[in-house]
Amino acid sequence: MPLTVLRDGHRELLRLLDDVIDAAGRNGAISEIAEARRTMAQAAARYLAKKNMLVIAPLSRSPCPAHRELARRLTDEILSTRQATIEHYGIWTLAAIEVNPREYRMTVRALARSFEKRFHYEESEVYPVVLAAMQEAAAQRAA
Repeated sequence: MPLTVLRDGHRELLRLLDDVIDAAGRNGAISEIAEARRTMAQAAARYLAKKNMLVIAPLSRSPCPAHRELARRLTDEILSTRQATIEHYGIWTLAAIEVNPREYRMTVRALARSFEKRFHYEESEVYPVVLAAMQEAAAQRAA
């Protein structure tokens, strides 16, 4: 299944969020926190590139208006998430984390819960639509 790579990406991102939380739980581990955040950001960038290729692009190319609308909505959500990430990094600088690591961990845990819900929605609601759009496109090419 072509979307397995995205499901795997979901698991990786959640695991990396746990790594960030764990690093923030150790005293004097600011360099570990920075490394965990860097690793998470790199994984998120790879995931979003794959999501664009495997989800957004097929839906955008579909002749079905509902598919194109879903692609637009997902794109808007990605842009909103990117903006929230920028704001998160602006609020939670390494200096701010060092001052209040407990609050930072709580914030990242809330993000992880939000991502879990989002990923569940994508896997249960969006991916079946994407697969249908891919099958329709393949059938049209074969005809």
